[in-house]
Amino acid sequence: MLKLLSEAALSQLVVPDDADKTTAREILRRRRNVDAQLKLAQRALLMLRSLHTDISALRVDDGDCFEGTGNCEFGHESVGVKLEWPNLAVLADETDALLKEIAESDKPEIWFVFHGDCQQAYRCEADDREEAMEFCAEDHPGNQVHVAVPATCHGELVMEGYGEDPVHCPKCGSRTDFGELPRFGWQIHVCLGCNHSFIAVPDEDEAQQKPVPVADGVREVIADIAFTAGLLLGSGKLVAFPDSRELMALIIDWAHAFEAVFDKDSHGDDYMEMVDDYATHRLLGDHDKAEKVLVAMQVVRQVKA
Repeated sequence: MLKLLSEAALSQLVVPDDADKTTAREILRRRRNVDAQLKLAQRALLMLRSLHTDISALRVDDGDCFEGTGNCEFGHESVGVKLEWPNLAVLADETDALLKEIAESDKPEIWFVFHGDCQQAYRCEADDREEAMEFCAEDHPGNQVHVAVPATCHGELVMEGYGEDPVHCPKCGSRTDFGELPRFGWQIHVCLGCNHSFIAVPDEDEAQQKPVPVADGVREVIADIAFTAGLLLGSGKLVAFPDSRELMALIIDWAHAFEAVFDKDSHGDDYMEMVDDYATHRLLGDHDKAEKVLVAMQVVRQVKA
């Protein structure tokens, strides 16, 4: 959040080529002030996180009671101390919510939009569901746009399974309203409690599951990411995936994200290095670094356009 604010402010404080010395000095002074204020805000945020961690360590079962040790007036050391402090508990809850909101604001809002026959999902960054569907309609004219669902915090698409029992929201557990999608058995669910939307597909045996077709341009990326996964598994660095189907589903999502940014004219010479770095970061859980690879690719693409 602070980084975005800083970039927005500094982008407006660029010294023009024809600026006189007075104007240039004033702009540079303001840039230094913005940079100094950013560092102060970052320090304050770091202190707030540290303080919240210390308070949470003393709190008992997320209630109003705090417990620790101290020295008593008779000279005894490490005496157990309990204190009821409702106001501090409220502040701790509000601080926790604030820190989570700040963390969420730093992450891009990724959506998966299902269109046409729902054989492939359109992945994009958008402010809300409606904007994501608009982007999909612009990039796929003539296709009916059905629904947009939010990605996970790592930018991945997760679909829920359903059987004979009623489907409940994976976030809050409430009942859902649902509609059918063109792909057989697929449903779009919207939570009646928190308004979270997600795709639900029929529970099937592994042998009955059919692979989801992917575009030709993505196949090479999938193969290269899978090759990197094999190297990491062989070296013992990758041990986090208990299910080969889960790993392959993630690889397909990551490949789609990479292919959406990749441009042969702009990145062709550096393809192998970029896809290896991107795959390694994704597979080892360094998703922020993987997103930085995509951002760097976008910058190169814009410069060479």
